Amino acid sequence: GALFDLGASLPKVKAELAIAEGIKSGDISVETVNGVVILTGTQPNEMLIKKAEEVAKSVKDVKQVDISGLTVNTTTAD
Repeated sequence: GALFDLGASLPKVKAELAIAEGIKSGDISVETVNGVVILTGTQPNEMLIKKAEEVAKSVKDVKQVDISGLTVNTTTAD
């Protein structure tokens, strides 16, 4: 089948991450490859990484989310 271009969904994913409680959206970069939304960066804990995945999946037209590039960063920088 034709690959769906998720370009239009990227801003939505970023916007949803920005308003999601607890998620440090500034530490996540969002891109799409072959219809998969790829999240890379760091979050304070595993729970927020999972939450980021759920948030991205909730966006219309997003079918697959790759969070393998999201890692836990326990060092808090002010």
